[in-house]
Amino acid sequence: MSVALEEDIWIKEAEIVNFQSIKHIVIKLVNGTNAFVGESESGKSATIRAIRWCLINKPNGDYFITTGQKEAMVRVTLSNDKIIERRKGGGVNFYRLFYKDELLGEYTGFGTTVPPEIVEAHGIVPIGGDVYFQFSQQLESAFLLSLRPSKRAEVLGNLDELERIDSAISGINEDIRNHVKSQKEMKKENKTINKEITKLKGETERIRSKIETLKVLKEGLQTKINLHHHLAQQIERLKEIQVLMKEIDEKLFKANRVAEAWPSDLEKKVALAKTVIRHTNRLREIQDELNSFSNIKKEKLERLDELTLLIDKQIDKYTTVNKAVTALKANEKALEEIEKSPARHAAALDLQPLEKDIAKYKLLFNHINRIREIDKSLEKSDDIAKEAKGNLEKVLYKCAEVLKDAKLCPTCGQGTHDVCTDTVKNII
Repeated sequence: MSVALEEDIWIKEAEIVNFQSIKHIVIKLVNGTNAFVGESESGKSATIRAIRWCLINKPNGDYFITTGQKEAMVRVTLSNDKIIERRKGGGVNFYRLFYKDELLGEYTGFGTTVPPEIVEAHGIVPIGGDVYFQFSQQLESAFLLSLRPSKRAEVLGNLDELERIDSAISGINEDIRNHVKSQKEMKKENKTINKEITKLKGETERIRSKIETLKVLKEGLQTKINLHHHLAQQIERLKEIQVLMKEIDEKLFKANRVAEAWPSDLEKKVALAKTVIRHTNRLREIQDELNSFSNIKKEKLERLDELTLLIDKQIDKYTTVNKAVTALKANEKALEEIEKSPARHAAALDLQPLEKDIAKYKLLFNHINRIREIDKSLEKSDDIAKEAKGNLEKVLYKCAEVLKDAKLCPTCGQGTHDVCTDTVKNII
């Protein structure tokens, strides 16, 4: 049986339980030469036997189980992370195969052989009978020397037959010659390749220099692209400015035409209009004052009418009394004959309070006459204000016509239109 292995496999660790003199031990191994050193009967050979038993199921039987124990167990961890576990005794006899502590399978009923899965895991196969390259007995001579001639011949025959070895050696020698010849050719090719490499180095340097130059050109190109974008934005901005300038030129042209259409005496007319507006405002104030005076006058006149009625009543009473007194004085002689002289009664009459009342009434009459004169003056003022207002209206209408002819409003600076003239008319 042959097993093809992708890589060398070596033992990383061995755990042995109840095998001959070993009760329990764990051994760490390295990739290379490992030596077991110790006194006699310390378990050196038992360790080798336990590993051999685990890997190739030798020796047979169960005499190797430690005295007084029912079961022996050996667990070998390989460099390919596979773990082989062998147990025997106490009614059990099996192999277990793990990969990184994961159970791949449990095998029984294999007799004195080794399950194929286990052999595939460690790759150890005999080269003839019980002869293995990987194992030898204690105190055994060099490889194959301790065997009988017939056994050695068998082993060597199992090594894929000697003639095949000779053929292989011849083939190797031919390969060596071909290799030498090929080596010479390769040296020549190597020289040629070195020359090519030298040329390529020079080309590489030139290419690297060109790459650096291209990087600089690329940076310059990117700068120019950025500048181009910036200039494009500026051009768009200039186009917008040109449109605005065109609109401004059109407005200036219209303004110039309006300015040319202005009359030469526009400033005088504007000053006159301002004067008219100022006088109009003053007239409004005077009109408000007159309205206020008219209200006061109306109230006073109503009060005077009431006083007049009252005074008239008092005058009537006074006139009646005065007539009575005059009649009494005129008939004084006739009245002297009366038992109680009316002359004495007339003399006894106290007319001084009545005279005071008459003086007050005369004063009131004077005030009434004065108020009537003021009322006549106010009526004259109303006539004057109406005349001035008419004159101002004529001037304002004339100012509105001037604004319309001027085609430019002195207040807003734009061409005159109905709004400007309507504003002047509203002021009127």
